[in-house]
Amino acid sequence: MGGKYISPNFVVLAVCCLMASFLFAAPFNPNERRVVINDGDSLTLQDLGDEFYSVTKTDDGFLVIRGDSNLYYYADENSEPSKFKARNANKRDGEEKKFLKGLDRQKSFTAHWKKHQGPSVSEPEKRRPARAPWVPTVLPKSHHSNGKLRFPIILVEVNGGTNLDSAELYAVLNQENYRKKPYLGSVRDYFVDQSSGVFVPQFDLYFVSYSDSVKRDDSMFGFLERVVQLMLDKYPSFDESLYDSDNDGIIDAYGVLYTGGWIELGSRVIKGLQFLGGLNATSKGGKLFQNGFLSCQGYNYYSTLIHEFSHTMGLKDHYCAYKDPSVDYRDASYPAPGTLYWDVMGDGVANTWDSLKTPPNYSAFERNFMGWLEYTPIEEGKPVKILPPLGTNNVAYFVKVNENEWYIFENRQKVKWDIGLPYHGMLVWHIDYDLLQWSSDKLNSFPAHQRVDIVEAGNWMYRSYGDSVKLKDDPFPGMQNVTKLSPVLSWAGDTVLKGLFNIMEADTNVCFSLSPDVSTDECKIFLVSSSGKTVESSSSESSSSSMGTLKKQISIRNSGFHVVVEGKTLLIDCPEQDFETVHVFDLQGRVIAATTFTGTSYRLNLGEHAYGTSFVVRIKSRRGLVEHFRISP
Repeated sequence: MGGKYISPNFVVLAVCCLMASFLFAAPFNPNERRVVINDGDSLTLQDLGDEFYSVTKTDDGFLVIRGDSNLYYYADENSEPSKFKARNANKRDGEEKKFLKGLDRQKSFTAHWKKHQGPSVSEPEKRRPARAPWVPTVLPKSHHSNGKLRFPIILVEVNGGTNLDSAELYAVLNQENYRKKPYLGSVRDYFVDQSSGVFVPQFDLYFVSYSDSVKRDDSMFGFLERVVQLMLDKYPSFDESLYDSDNDGIIDAYGVLYTGGWIELGSRVIKGLQFLGGLNATSKGGKLFQNGFLSCQGYNYYSTLIHEFSHTMGLKDHYCAYKDPSVDYRDASYPAPGTLYWDVMGDGVANTWDSLKTPPNYSAFERNFMGWLEYTPIEEGKPVKILPPLGTNNVAYFVKVNENEWYIFENRQKVKWDIGLPYHGMLVWHIDYDLLQWSSDKLNSFPAHQRVDIVEAGNWMYRSYGDSVKLKDDPFPGMQNVTKLSPVLSWAGDTVLKGLFNIMEADTNVCFSLSPDVSTDECKIFLVSSSGKTVESSSSESSSSSMGTLKKQISIRNSGFHVVVEGKTLLIDCPEQDFETVHVFDLQGRVIAATTFTGTSYRLNLGEHAYGTSFVVRIKSRRGLVEHFRISP
């Protein structure tokens, strides 16, 4: 796993990983372009991939190779530099255009892949894998994802760069309810929100300068060891006990942030990288610096830091870490693999909205992995399901195929951290654990069988990285209004569920039924009471809410209840009942009023809540009949 804890149930992986070092990267931002001066001409380039395998293309999709004097050339079909220096389309002459017109781009990319990455990833040998320590019946083992914990962050000046302002960076990392643009919150705020307050990190800053120039052939681990030693020398009072919460002799996690947007180490372009093992650096008290990440202080350091720090807690890369030669998937029978912009462990590190940094919420799978969410099993006995937004309610449905495979159903709405998502609705996640794929960080590297897969609702094929418009039909109902998923199948082709039917969005909630014959029209609202527990309508009869203005009379009759709002007065008439409890909630789930009464009628003065706001009336009879009535201005 990405963290240093090795579960007793994970003995096989422990043996496989003995004496090994692991590196986990972050995807390059597919929306980002960089401009270089190429032999006097301004050239716009796009980088795709990560620190382990990447390609560089012109803005119109031609592979380029860096050759003599660090100049970029178009790659030929053998992925060798051609005689033509790369230029933007509006600068090319006739000879260049003729060369590019006759070039088979696919051969260029395929040759590049074979030279730099090896053969395409194939399906691993079928076997029964060892149990993962985080399957739904077992709590995850990430040891530093719970409590108020501290982590050292070392800022290092390289190649003449200057570290970020210490006060500003400390606020971005640690300040509670940080709201200075372009941030929706501090890194601390992000993790507090994801964990519902269970995990409250604090990041302590240490500043050093790396006097020598960083060379492309320098050892990455040698560089890191020297940076750690520089920090220990500069801060002789460094208290390692603050950063080893379980006192196992290993610093829980730490980060190294270098100046600039990227550096080259070990012939690898690095923007963000997490490492486990490989370092011999120790504190004066003998504690090891083994579980850390290396990242930049450049433009997108905030989201990249969240991604890499998540690796230190055990999460893997959910993008396609070992990309198919056909980088844009133009000729593939499936869309580009990976969780893309839906996931901070995918391309979601690049999400923005209105110039704000918006790394998306952890998925329900990631929250469960950390111990921050308990799945709600889908029960056949309740045919209609109401799914509130994950970001504000921390609720997700779950169905298990077997001990290593399961489905997760979550509702993602474009609010706060999720405001930069491509769209809104229910995401269906199909998780399939495999020892080899997880231990080698190749979860989504076999496009036809992804291990952390989003089941797309629609049929728009996402071909080119950065084309987020094509993701708007991924959730249910999505842009194509897909209202059913039937049947729900395992990878082996077995039926897991007959299906999800009549899928709809009601306000910010998602509703669906487990039978095509059961309507979801009765699905009005999902509430969270002041105690934090969920309240779900269990009425089996259809109901409807009349929408009107409270300045006039509103009358709603359903299932034996008659609710009237007249002016500031709420009147409830229950001629067939003789014992009722009434709760009135606002739309944030706060209780406005609550009472129990006998008899057949009840009157309540709504006061200030009578005008301009919506609220919900919940009535429960002695016979157990429950009804929700939503009143809107």
